[in-house]
Amino acid sequence: MMQNYTLPETIEARPADKPWRILIVDDEENIRNVLAEFLKLDGHVAETAACGSDALRMIRDAEYDIIISDIILPDVNGIEMIREVHQDLPSVILILITGMPTIETATTALRTGVHDYLCKPITHSAISRAVSNAIRMKTLADRNTALERENERYRDWLEEMVRQKTEKLQLSMRQMTNLRSALDRTQILVVTDNTYRIRYANARFCQLVGMSRSKLTGRDWFGIVADVHDDLLVMDIQEKTGSGKIWEGMISGRSRDGRRWWTETAIVPFVGPDGHHMQNIIIQTDTTDIIESRERIRALAYTDSMTGLPNRTRFCEMITGEAEHAADYGGFAVAILDLDGFKSFNEAYGREIGDATLLEFVTRVQSAIGKHTLARLGSDQFGVLLRTPTSEKDALGFAGRLQSIFIKPFVINDHEYHITACNGIALFPQHGETPEELLQNASLALDLAKGEGHCHFSIYRNRMHQLALSRISLENELRQALANEEFELFYQPKIEVLSGRLVGAEALLRWRKPGVGLVPPSEFIPYAEESGLIIKIGRWVLEEACQQISAWKNRGLPECIISVNVSARQFRHPNIITYVMTALTVSNIDAGLLELEITENVLMNGIGTTLETLNSLHDLGVRLSIDDFGTGYSSLAYLKDFPVQVLKIDRSFISNIGRDERDSNITRGIISLARNLNLRVLAEGVETKHQIEFLREEGCDEIQGYWYSPPLSAADFFRKYAQDEQ
Repeated sequence: MMQNYTLPETIEARPADKPWRILIVDDEENIRNVLAEFLKLDGHVAETAACGSDALRMIRDAEYDIIISDIILPDVNGIEMIREVHQDLPSVILILITGMPTIETATTALRTGVHDYLCKPITHSAISRAVSNAIRMKTLADRNTALERENERYRDWLEEMVRQKTEKLQLSMRQMTNLRSALDRTQILVVTDNTYRIRYANARFCQLVGMSRSKLTGRDWFGIVADVHDDLLVMDIQEKTGSGKIWEGMISGRSRDGRRWWTETAIVPFVGPDGHHMQNIIIQTDTTDIIESRERIRALAYTDSMTGLPNRTRFCEMITGEAEHAADYGGFAVAILDLDGFKSFNEAYGREIGDATLLEFVTRVQSAIGKHTLARLGSDQFGVLLRTPTSEKDALGFAGRLQSIFIKPFVINDHEYHITACNGIALFPQHGETPEELLQNASLALDLAKGEGHCHFSIYRNRMHQLALSRISLENELRQALANEEFELFYQPKIEVLSGRLVGAEALLRWRKPGVGLVPPSEFIPYAEESGLIIKIGRWVLEEACQQISAWKNRGLPECIISVNVSARQFRHPNIITYVMTALTVSNIDAGLLELEITENVLMNGIGTTLETLNSLHDLGVRLSIDDFGTGYSSLAYLKDFPVQVLKIDRSFISNIGRDERDSNITRGIISLARNLNLRVLAEGVETKHQIEFLREEGCDEIQGYWYSPPLSAADFFRKYAQDEQ
């Protein structure tokens, strides 16, 4: 005679009073100690290891419930260590921490089996929350495992009970009543008749669906489980249980307050002594937390956390899906947007301003693209899936319209910032049929657009592969040129209009390439900007110009002010003041003999930081001038506050004097503006006598251009003006 089946009061895989034992793995002692103290305050047992090998040894010697590890360890990669631990101890809780978070690292970690992912610095509340969440998920999983074992024991008992065909139905019903009372204290339990009318539901089921027991009794179980309306699923359940077999699977529904829930469900049919299907016992395990966690992990793997946009992985899937239906409407296009100089922008203004600007940029782009899809491919790179273009003309027209979003400045915390973006486009199927081909070719088109300057766009051409190889080769040659001292400065004289005397010169960079000769800056400066080499090259130019001033002074050449162009990336560099001070100190020259030329577009980005940098340079005694004035985002409201001494009129206005009255009027206006602000004004690109006469009549202070002299080597400059003085 088989004994009655009984259930424990609670099904727990772990004693409630047993503390959780935690191992902290980090090569920084202060971080290990702080995390250990935090966890001990929460009642856990915390031990530490300084490297991966120590951690693996400790794990082999003792049992740990939780392992918290840094990604970067001195002797082993944190993720590889976690993989090894996960293979040997699949039940241990794994949490990764890092000081350099990226979405790729987070995705790799979570796919490896890590429960959570934290970024340094880590607060008490953050580590407590992460550990508590992990413990909750581990406890739930352990309870589910324990319940499955208990369910298996119950099913074995039930099958044995049916086989014995209990002689007395009254005794069987009394046993079922006792069993139902026991199960009411554990997992979700429902008892139905053979037509699935509810005869009994325990408190856990009532709580799950949000209905009282009295309202549930007599109702159709399928009708209560809202999502189970698939006729095939209903037929499968009824057919299997009707033949005396147990049905197992996932059931989903919604409570009366709309909350979605999921349960692992086992439906056990009960057959009476006469062999007929009498009733069903439905045992359910609430897996809602586990399912929702999986959904969050999926969102992390496919969504950019900051902007909420699809990430590169999801974008590639969308391209694949679009390609499958492209024949219905004739094709589509993929565009890549890359923000110009955004790394320097972040370095200059900080991550907070950078992130706020990115979010505003996303808002503007989404408003401009309408039904098309925007994705974030990298820190400052975005992808657009253009679903309707069928020709190059359509795609380029769209790209041109997209540039209009950069006309207005981005206003962050009452300060204006100007950013632009270049755009590269590839068409399906002409330029590729897979996401990899389309993105690669759009990226090549983007490189060409960036080579033409800010805010340009381009469409893919077959020759771009060769151009890409040339660009890589050029970047390598530039690095070698810097190391081999192949750069050289030429100097173009600046002449005072009224006296005709030399007052200064502009230092102009040239590359004397072996076997080629002099290479103009327009052919290599854009690539230096893109690769970041402009910082080292610009510092060399600054130091070389100051050394030349000192050398000329020592050789008796009358003092003249030498101006050096400063790129946007240089100006935003946090060490720009240090670089200037070092160049002046090493060359031992008066700071007033050095002039820095900065374009107005650079000056108008982030007025607060710009003014701080300009004032620091002015305090050093360095002269400051605004280059290419009139061609950028000028604002007179800020111009009056800049501590500059010179406005340089762009050559595009000077070249049209006498041919275009509008350019003549703009030139007059700039000269008048400079005079009213007590600034000197210099016209560059002067090549004709008529231009000189016009500028002299309007009161221009200085002139620079081929009418007087082309750029000269340092030796030729000295010979010419040393002789003039004699």
